[in-house]
Amino acid sequence: MDIQDKITVMRGVLGCVVGVLSVLTLSISIPLAFTLPIVGYGASAVIARLLGAQSKWDLYLRATYVYFAAWLLILIVIYNLFQ
Repeated sequence: MDIQDKITVMRGVLGCVVGVLSVLTLSISIPLAFTLPIVGYGASAVIARLLGAQSKWDLYLRATYVYFAAWLLILIVIYNLFQ
């Protein structure tokens, strides 16, 4: 698997995990639930560096849409399932 593919899969999985965590923290604090994706995206940049990404494109921009789309879709689906 290529490094770009690893970054895309990692950000998709991490987006799903952060989406679940956001739903769980909605009852505690709404700002916290919407801060988690930003913190998670910072963590994904660190993980991308550990995977071997060298360019700024790979570190910060590759699969950004996958991360935030996965987060938003999981957030909406799980929120609606448990309401």
